[in-house]
Amino acid sequence: MPTTDWAATGPANSRTKNQKTFFIRPFICIRNSKVNMRDEDAKGRGFLARCLEWRQQVCEDRSTASRRMQILLKSGNSLDLSYPDPNIWTNQDLAERLSTTARWAGSSKWTRPLSVAQHSILVLRIRGKQETALTREQARYELLHDAEEGFLGFDPITPLKSCLGDEFNRLCDGLKKAIATRYRLPALTSQQWTLHKWADRCAAASEALHVAGWTRTQIKDELQINAPILCRDPLYDGSVAEEGYAPWEPWDAGYAAGQFLQTLELLASTPDVLDQAS
Repeated sequence: MPTTDWAATGPANSRTKNQKTFFIRPFICIRNSKVNMRDEDAKGRGFLARCLEWRQQVCEDRSTASRRMQILLKSGNSLDLSYPDPNIWTNQDLAERLSTTARWAGSSKWTRPLSVAQHSILVLRIRGKQETALTREQARYELLHDAEEGFLGFDPITPLKSCLGDEFNRLCDGLKKAIATRYRLPALTSQQWTLHKWADRCAAASEALHVAGWTRTQIKDELQINAPILCRDPLYDGSVAEEGYAPWEPWDAGYAAGQFLQTLELLASTPDVLDQAS
């Protein structure tokens, strides 16, 4: 019976004259005493044929997986998460999906979890207080900084993101690029990126205390969010109060979607750019 080694051992001249060696791969050799090389060639061709069959099966499996990564939108269109078309969703689609995607893994001391839609508006409001001359392009970036999470259907907590692997990161990057293309989002300077992250972390620290229910000590020591915690809710105004919401209270999905959509359309440079799929 032939034996399989994962590396050739010993110098070539140490082999017996009756021992034949047939290399199928650089690091695989099959040895057999008094073996017919034609048989070995046939085995090699069979092995290569099986490799090609396996490769074809992998391609078919990937194609099937791509078909399974379709999500159906309220507009009736379907979005392929692996190859996202920037023009396939409507603004309403995005607003509704973000309004039903929960922050903080759904944790909330209120009757509802906080939506990514409400968080996005909060970050924009905080960022606007930093820089009153915020351009529409920069404001769109702030509003849409987590937009891919609406299509993914969840907002992974930060420590979990590093465990999800490269494939998940590539999926997120593809969605981010599609969103940036659709809404013509700008590339931020290092200073603008620092200000954005400050606003995002300020919103996170405030949400952790007022919504998720973490204590100030836990926010600093366990969550390791070193950012100011706001006392006053930047989103709380007369119109929000008229809807019956308290400061920092998560909005219901319908109201959150409406506020997000209204904000997005107000930031449109031209309507055809922002809602090509409508």
